[in-house]
Amino acid sequence: MDRRLLSGFLILISVLCSLAACSKEKEHFEYVVLLGEDSSEIEEFPEADILVIDGEYFSAEDLTYLREKGVKKIYSYLNIGSLENFRKYYDTFLEDTLGTYDNWPEERWIDVSKKEWQDFMIARAGELEQKGFDGFFVDNTDVYDQYPGEEIYEGICRILMELQYLDKDVIINGGDVFVTRYIESGEECGHIFDGVNQEEVYTSYDFEKNKCGISTKEVRAYMKDYLELVSENGYEVYTLEYATDAGVKRAAKEYAAENGWICYVADRIEL
Repeated sequence: MDRRLLSGFLILISVLCSLAACSKEKEHFEYVVLLGEDSSEIEEFPEADILVIDGEYFSAEDLTYLREKGVKKIYSYLNIGSLENFRKYYDTFLEDTLGTYDNWPEERWIDVSKKEWQDFMIARAGELEQKGFDGFFVDNTDVYDQYPGEEIYEGICRILMELQYLDKDVIINGGDVFVTRYIESGEECGHIFDGVNQEEVYTSYDFEKNKCGISTKEVRAYMKDYLELVSENGYEVYTLEYATDAGVKRAAKEYAAENGWICYVADRIEL
Protein backbone atom coordinates (compact mmCIF):
# COMPACT_ATOMS: atom_id res chain seq x y z
CA MET A 1 0.00 0.00 0.00
CA ASP A 2 1.21 3.52 -0.83
CA ARG A 3 2.63 5.17 2.32
CA ARG A 4 0.58 8.32 1.78
CA LEU A 5 -2.56 6.23 1.39
CA LEU A 6 -1.66 4.21 4.45
CA SER A 7 -0.99 7.37 6.43
CA GLY A 8 -4.32 8.84 5.39
CA PHE A 9 -6.08 5.62 6.28
CA LEU A 10 -4.52 5.60 9.76
CA ILE A 11 -5.48 9.23 10.30
CA LEU A 12 -9.07 8.42 9.30
CA ILE A 13 -9.15 5.48 11.73
CA SER A 14 -7.77 7.72 14.48
CA VAL A 15 -10.42 10.38 13.87
CA LEU A 16 -13.22 7.80 13.84
CA CYS A 17 -11.94 6.28 17.07
CA SER A 18 -11.81 9.73 18.68
CA LEU A 19 -15.37 10.47 17.59
CA ALA A 20 -16.54 7.12 18.95
CA ALA A 21 -14.83 7.82 22.26
CA CYS A 22 -16.45 11.24 22.48
CA SER A 23 -19.88 9.76 21.77
CA LYS A 24 -19.42 7.39 24.69
CA GLU A 25 -18.52 10.12 27.18
CA LYS A 26 -20.95 10.25 30.06
CA GLU A 27 -23.42 13.10 30.25
CA HIS A 28 -22.78 15.36 33.24
CA PHE A 29 -25.77 16.08 35.47
CA GLU A 30 -26.30 18.81 38.03
CA TYR A 31 -28.51 16.51 40.12
CA VAL A 32 -29.15 12.75 40.12
CA VAL A 33 -31.34 10.52 42.31
CA LEU A 34 -30.40 6.80 42.42
CA LEU A 35 -32.27 5.12 45.26
CA GLY A 36 -32.45 1.60 43.88
CA GLU A 37 -28.73 1.14 43.36
CA ASP A 38 -26.03 -0.21 45.64
CA SER A 39 -22.24 -0.03 45.63
CA SER A 40 -21.94 -2.90 43.13
CA GLU A 41 -23.04 -0.46 40.40
CA ILE A 42 -20.96 2.49 41.56
CA GLU A 43 -18.61 2.53 38.57
CA GLU A 44 -21.59 2.97 36.26
CA PHE A 45 -23.07 5.96 38.08
CA PRO A 46 -23.54 9.07 35.93
CA GLU A 47 -21.36 12.10 36.56
CA ALA A 48 -23.18 14.53 38.83
CA ASP A 49 -22.65 17.53 41.09
CA ILE A 50 -25.29 16.40 43.57
CA LEU A 51 -26.07 12.72 44.08
CA VAL A 52 -28.82 11.12 46.19
CA ILE A 53 -28.35 7.46 47.18
CA ASP A 54 -29.54 5.09 49.89
CA GLY A 55 -26.74 5.37 52.43
CA GLU A 56 -27.46 1.98 53.96
CA TYR A 57 -25.82 0.31 50.96
CA PHE A 58 -22.68 2.44 50.71
CA SER A 59 -19.52 2.75 52.79
CA ALA A 60 -17.32 5.71 53.66
CA GLU A 61 -14.86 4.38 51.06
CA ASP A 62 -17.61 4.43 48.42
CA LEU A 63 -18.27 8.09 49.17
CA THR A 64 -14.57 8.86 48.83
CA TYR A 65 -14.58 7.13 45.44
CA LEU A 66 -17.58 9.18 44.28
CA ARG A 67 -15.95 12.43 45.36
CA GLU A 68 -12.80 11.51 43.47
CA LYS A 69 -15.05 11.10 40.43
CA GLY A 70 -16.25 14.68 40.85
CA VAL A 71 -19.42 14.45 42.93
CA LYS A 72 -19.60 17.60 45.06
CA LYS A 73 -22.44 16.71 47.42
CA ILE A 74 -23.77 13.27 48.39
CA TYR A 75 -27.10 13.00 50.19
CA SER A 76 -28.49 9.87 51.83
CA TYR A 77 -32.10 8.82 51.60
CA LEU A 78 -33.82 8.88 55.00
CA ASN A 79 -37.40 7.63 55.13
CA ILE A 80 -38.96 9.07 58.28
CA GLY A 81 -42.66 8.69 57.39
CA SER A 82 -43.07 5.10 56.29
CA LEU A 83 -41.77 1.65 57.14
CA GLU A 84 -40.30 -0.47 54.33
CA ASN A 85 -40.50 -4.26 54.57
CA PHE A 86 -36.96 -4.80 53.27
CA ARG A 87 -35.34 -2.91 56.16
CA LYS A 88 -33.78 -4.90 58.99
CA TYR A 89 -35.86 -2.97 61.53
CA TYR A 90 -39.22 -3.69 59.87
CA ASP A 91 -40.46 -6.17 62.49
CA THR A 92 -39.34 -3.91 65.34
CA PHE A 93 -41.68 -1.09 64.33
CA LEU A 94 -44.45 -2.92 62.45
CA GLU A 95 -46.93 -2.50 65.32
CA ASP A 96 -46.47 1.27 65.11
CA THR A 97 -47.67 1.52 61.50
CA LEU A 98 -50.85 3.37 60.64
CA GLY A 99 -51.96 1.86 57.35
CA THR A 100 -51.12 0.74 53.84
CA TYR A 101 -49.32 2.96 51.34
CA ASP A 102 -51.10 3.27 47.98
CA ASN A 103 -49.05 2.03 45.00
CA TRP A 104 -46.14 0.95 47.22
CA PRO A 105 -47.11 -2.44 48.72
CA GLU A 106 -43.74 -2.86 50.43
CA GLU A 107 -44.38 0.20 52.61
CA ARG A 108 -46.71 1.19 55.44
CA TRP A 109 -47.24 4.63 56.94
CA ILE A 110 -45.54 4.93 60.35
CA ASP A 111 -46.72 6.76 63.44
CA VAL A 112 -44.04 9.46 63.66
CA SER A 113 -45.45 10.66 66.98
CA LYS A 114 -43.86 7.61 68.65
CA LYS A 115 -40.73 8.69 70.52
CA GLU A 116 -39.09 5.32 69.86
CA TRP A 117 -39.38 5.89 66.11
CA GLN A 118 -38.17 9.47 66.36
CA ASP A 119 -35.12 8.43 68.39
CA PHE A 120 -34.39 5.60 65.96
CA MET A 121 -34.51 7.91 62.93
CA ILE A 122 -32.25 10.43 64.66
CA ALA A 123 -29.76 7.68 65.55
CA ARG A 124 -29.93 6.32 62.01
CA ALA A 125 -29.13 9.76 60.63
CA GLY A 126 -26.15 9.95 62.97
CA GLU A 127 -24.81 6.66 61.62
CA LEU A 128 -25.15 7.90 58.06
CA GLU A 129 -23.44 11.17 58.96
CA GLN A 130 -20.48 9.16 60.27
CA LYS A 131 -20.02 7.68 56.80
CA GLY A 132 -19.47 11.18 55.47
CA PHE A 133 -22.75 12.13 53.82
CA ASP A 134 -23.28 15.84 53.18
CA GLY A 135 -26.95 15.74 54.02
CA PHE A 136 -30.25 13.90 53.99
CA PHE A 137 -32.99 13.40 51.41
CA VAL A 138 -35.90 13.08 53.83
CA ASP A 139 -38.87 11.17 52.50
CA ASN A 140 -42.54 10.74 53.45
CA THR A 141 -43.30 13.77 55.54
CA ASP A 142 -46.49 13.21 53.49
CA VAL A 143 -47.60 11.09 56.44
CA TYR A 144 -48.96 14.39 57.76
CA ASP A 145 -51.16 14.67 54.65
CA GLN A 146 -52.43 11.13 55.19
CA TYR A 147 -52.89 11.48 58.96
CA PRO A 148 -53.18 15.22 59.66
CA GLY A 149 -53.01 15.15 63.43
CA GLU A 150 -51.10 17.61 65.55
CA GLU A 151 -49.01 14.84 67.08
CA ILE A 152 -47.92 13.72 63.58
CA TYR A 153 -46.89 17.25 62.64
CA GLU A 154 -44.95 17.68 65.88
CA GLY A 155 -43.28 14.28 65.43
CA ILE A 156 -41.96 15.29 62.02
CA CYS A 157 -40.78 18.61 63.41
CA ARG A 158 -38.88 16.94 66.24
CA ILE A 159 -37.00 14.61 63.89
CA LEU A 160 -36.09 17.47 61.57
CA MET A 161 -35.08 19.70 64.48
CA GLU A 162 -32.74 17.02 65.82
CA LEU A 163 -31.16 16.57 62.38
CA GLN A 164 -30.02 20.17 62.55
CA TYR A 165 -27.55 19.26 65.29
CA LEU A 166 -25.64 17.23 62.71
CA ASP A 167 -25.07 20.44 60.72
CA LYS A 168 -25.92 18.79 57.40
CA ASP A 169 -28.20 19.78 54.53
CA VAL A 170 -31.78 18.51 54.74
CA ILE A 171 -33.88 18.20 51.58
CA ILE A 172 -37.54 17.23 52.03
CA ASN A 173 -38.92 15.02 49.27
CA GLY A 174 -42.57 15.85 48.63
CA GLY A 175 -44.46 16.79 51.77
CA ASP A 176 -46.22 19.82 50.32
CA VAL A 177 -48.91 19.85 53.02
CA PHE A 178 -46.36 19.71 55.82
CA VAL A 179 -44.01 22.23 54.20
CA THR A 180 -46.82 24.69 53.42
CA ARG A 181 -48.05 24.66 57.02
CA TYR A 182 -44.48 25.05 58.30
CA ILE A 183 -43.78 28.07 56.09
CA GLU A 184 -47.16 29.74 56.59
CA SER A 185 -46.86 29.30 60.36
CA GLY A 186 -43.77 31.51 60.28
CA GLU A 187 -41.40 28.55 60.60
CA GLU A 188 -42.66 27.82 64.10
CA CYS A 189 -40.19 24.97 64.58
CA GLY A 190 -37.16 27.07 63.66
CA HIS A 191 -34.88 26.26 60.74
CA ILE A 192 -35.40 22.55 60.04
CA PHE A 193 -34.64 22.03 56.34
CA ASP A 194 -32.75 23.62 53.46
CA GLY A 195 -34.68 22.67 50.36
CA VAL A 196 -37.51 20.70 48.81
CA ASN A 197 -37.59 18.07 46.10
CA GLN A 198 -40.93 17.71 44.34
CA GLU A 199 -41.79 14.76 42.14
CA GLU A 200 -44.09 14.90 39.12
CA VAL A 201 -44.38 18.61 38.49
CA TYR A 202 -44.25 18.64 34.68
CA THR A 203 -44.68 14.90 34.27
CA SER A 204 -46.96 12.29 35.84
CA TYR A 205 -46.91 8.56 36.39
CA ASP A 206 -49.86 6.20 35.97
CA PHE A 207 -49.34 3.22 38.29
CA GLU A 208 -52.22 1.23 36.82
CA LYS A 209 -50.86 1.48 33.28
CA ASN A 210 -47.22 1.59 34.41
CA LYS A 211 -46.70 4.51 32.09
CA CYS A 212 -45.14 7.98 32.21
CA GLY A 213 -47.17 10.96 31.06
CA ILE A 214 -47.55 14.73 31.35
CA SER A 215 -49.23 16.33 34.35
CA THR A 216 -52.50 18.21 33.99
CA LYS A 217 -52.56 21.99 33.85
CA GLU A 218 -54.27 22.03 37.25
CA VAL A 219 -51.56 19.93 38.89
CA ARG A 220 -48.81 21.96 37.27
CA ALA A 221 -50.38 25.24 38.37
CA TYR A 222 -50.70 23.99 41.97
CA MET A 223 -47.12 22.74 42.02
CA LYS A 224 -45.79 25.96 40.54
CA ASP A 225 -47.56 28.06 43.18
CA TYR A 226 -46.31 25.76 45.93
CA LEU A 227 -42.71 25.74 44.72
CA GLU A 228 -42.77 29.52 44.32
CA LEU A 229 -43.79 29.74 47.99
CA VAL A 230 -40.84 27.51 48.85
CA SER A 231 -38.29 29.45 46.80
CA GLU A 232 -39.61 32.86 47.89
CA ASN A 233 -38.89 31.83 51.46
CA GLY A 234 -35.27 31.09 50.69
CA TYR A 235 -35.32 27.33 50.12
CA GLU A 236 -33.66 25.48 47.25
CA VAL A 237 -36.07 23.75 44.88
CA TYR A 238 -35.38 20.46 43.13
CA THR A 239 -37.76 18.59 40.86
CA LEU A 240 -37.78 14.91 40.02
CA GLU A 241 -39.60 13.95 36.85
CA TYR A 242 -40.35 10.64 35.13
CA ALA A 243 -40.27 10.30 31.36
CA THR A 244 -39.10 7.97 28.61
CA ASP A 245 -39.85 10.21 25.64
CA ALA A 246 -36.88 12.40 24.68
CA GLY A 247 -39.12 15.36 23.89
CA VAL A 248 -40.90 15.18 27.23
CA LYS A 249 -37.57 14.89 29.05
CA ARG A 250 -36.31 18.00 27.31
CA ALA A 251 -39.52 19.92 27.99
CA ALA A 252 -39.45 18.97 31.70
CA LYS A 253 -35.88 20.20 32.04
CA GLU A 254 -36.69 23.43 30.22
CA TYR A 255 -39.74 24.03 32.43
CA ALA A 256 -37.63 23.60 35.55
CA ALA A 257 -34.90 25.89 34.20
CA GLU A 258 -37.47 28.60 33.38
CA ASN A 259 -38.54 28.56 37.02
CA GLY A 260 -35.06 28.40 38.51
CA TRP A 261 -35.38 24.81 39.76
CA ILE A 262 -32.77 22.05 39.66
CA CYS A 263 -34.22 19.07 37.78
CA TYR A 264 -33.47 15.40 37.26
CA VAL A 265 -35.51 13.28 34.85
CA ALA A 266 -35.57 9.53 35.51
CA ASP A 267 -36.90 7.04 32.99
CA ARG A 268 -38.58 4.85 35.63
CA ILE A 269 -40.45 5.35 38.90
CA GLU A 270 -38.33 2.74 40.70
CA LEU A 271 -35.26 4.88 41.24
